[in-house]
Order: sequence, then structure tokens, then C-alpha cells
Amino acid sequence: MQGLEILYWGLSILFCLAMGFAILLWCRSWRKEEREESARQIGALTREVARLSSTIDLLENTSASLQTVDEQFSRDIENLRNCIVRVRQTVPQENRAPISPLPDAQQDSPPLPEAPSPEHPSSSQASDDDQFRHARTLLKSGQTPEDVARTLDIGIAEVRMIARMMGL
Repeated sequence: MQGLEILYWGLSILFCLAMGFAILLWCRSWRKEEREESARQIGALTREVARLSSTIDLLENTSASLQTVDEQFSRDIENLRNCIVRVRQTVPQENRAPISPLPDAQQDSPPLPEAPSPEHPSSSQASDDDQFRHARTLLKSGQTPEDVARTLDIGIAEVRMIARMMGL
């Protein structure tokens, strides 16, 4: 009997050890799957970060280009103003045609060739003209271009261009 009890206990202990080993193997494979999933997620995040970085670089390049164009427009407008002043100084008073250097809030700019007839302007053109006219009014009242752009929901570059054209 004693030998049978030892065998019973030995088999029980061996079965428990086998179950423990099986549980350890299962936990190890589960953790391996988790590590692989984490590695896949990290890889996807790395690709997205690289894509976002390249997009930010493109936006920075675009911003730099726009600033360069903005500066060039500013120089060109200043050169145009200087030319107007020189022309006014060189042409005698009686030979001068009335020159309006830049449109202001009371004057409408002439329509573009492809624009619809003045009797029937499109609604988008009319609303754009109203916004730009309102922008000129707000700029004349002393508001900053940023405030005007925010108020009218138009681009800051457009408002800055209007301000430069007005000589502000």
C-alpha cells in the first residue's frame, strides 16, 4: 500500500508540475503576442509621425514662400507708390490727369474681364466685395489686420494686402 500511495502522490505532483509548465508556456505565448502587437502599433505610430513631420516641413516651406511673396508684394507696392510720387512731381499741374494711387472704400475697382456684367453680379462676387469693403472700413477705424480677418472670417493675407494697398 505504501508504494501505491507514493505512486499516487508522485503522479499528482507530476501532473501539477505539468499543469504549471503548461500555464507558463501559455503565459509566455500570450506575452509574446502582446509584444508583437505593441511592436506593430509602434511601427504604425512611427510611420504616422514621419508622415506628419513631412507634412509640417511642407507647410513650413509653403509658409516661407508665402512670406517671401508677401514681402515682394510689399516692395512692389512701395515702388509703385514712389513711382506715382515721382510722376506727380515731374508732370506739370495743368497736364495731370487725376490719379488715384490706390482704391479706397468709396471707389470700386473695375471688374475683371471674365466677371459678369455689373447689372447682374454673382452673389459670391457681391458678398466678396462687401467683405473687402467692410474690411477696408474696419482697417480705417484702426483695427488690426488679424482682428479684421477674424471678424470677417477671411484670410489674414487678404486683409494685410488690403491694408498695404490702403497705405496703412
